[in-house]
Amino acid sequence: MSKPDQVFNVYHKLLQQRMFQTPVGYAYLKELQEYLKTIPGIRNEDIRPIPVADHLVVSDTRGISERWSRRLEKEQNKLRMSMVANFAFVVSILLMFLITATSGQTTILNYEKKIQDIDAWVEGLEEKYPYEKLMLSEYGADANIYHQTEYLGQSLNWTKPYYPETFQTKTHEYQWSVIAKHPYIIASYLWNTFDFATPMANRGGIPGRNMKGLMTFDRKTKKDSYFWYKANWSKEPVLHLTQRRNVEREKKETSVTVYSNIGMPRVYLNGQELQGIRKGYTDVHYVFDHVTLSDGKNMLKAVVSRDGKEYTDEIEWNYSGEKNRGTEVYENKNEHFGL
Repeated sequence: MSKPDQVFNVYHKLLQQRMFQTPVGYAYLKELQEYLKTIPGIRNEDIRPIPVADHLVVSDTRGISERWSRRLEKEQNKLRMSMVANFAFVVSILLMFLITATSGQTTILNYEKKIQDIDAWVEGLEEKYPYEKLMLSEYGADANIYHQTEYLGQSLNWTKPYYPETFQTKTHEYQWSVIAKHPYIIASYLWNTFDFATPMANRGGIPGRNMKGLMTFDRKTKKDSYFWYKANWSKEPVLHLTQRRNVEREKKETSVTVYSNIGMPRVYLNGQELQGIRKGYTDVHYVFDHVTLSDGKNMLKAVVSRDGKEYTDEIEWNYSGEKNRGTEVYENKNEHFGL
């Protein structure tokens, strides 16, 4: 510290603003205080004492420093234990990969092909390993709710910044239908309930974010995939028109999808009932194909009557001409070891 006057000013500024309230902070202030006491041109009485509590101010902080040191030592011990636990976790993961690479059995596979290839993939594993069972440790797809399109392929280029919610919906609709019908799959874990932080990531238009959640990071917006699982799994009544955030439509002739666990819905477009409803992948999945939109605003309303009660859901779309916000397709053609 070559400039004592600056250290003196910084020390008193830190005290005035009460910048440090932790053991490490108090230890730093104590170090500055002891240094200032060694400077011939600075009187000890001009060095303010370190306030350690609202009701306690002392000029001799040796006892306090000792207490902070003990607390700091405890925190350091906790950190050491945490590091040991993390090291053991990493070792266990490495051992899993080692076992997988040297074993003659399929234990860990990472599947990243086309959405609808999963059915044949599962059947192939069942044929090849009939005496084993399959657990899906995670499945799903990212979805940025501000990215929307009707143009979807069977795969997505995840290296690009465009992660449409509609692709996540399509993925969960089909993959859950496969999981539900295959007894060979004894457990599955969708990934994930909420969007979550991944500090090293920069993808999908939001830095530091994994968007595989059924709900947004702030828990405020339920994606269509949330209602897909609620309709399939919950006993609570669900009636949900999908693509309510995909407002600016790209096609004049489009399709309408409804999730309903309370019976077959009637759907109206601008007051006119749609015809030609069909079942989708599960019993709660209803689709209208070849629906023609009007220019401008289009109002969709789904209605189900059950046990004397009417359930409704409404959304608004807008059509202003053909456009294409479609995705870029990329397929990883290989299975590979991984988590």
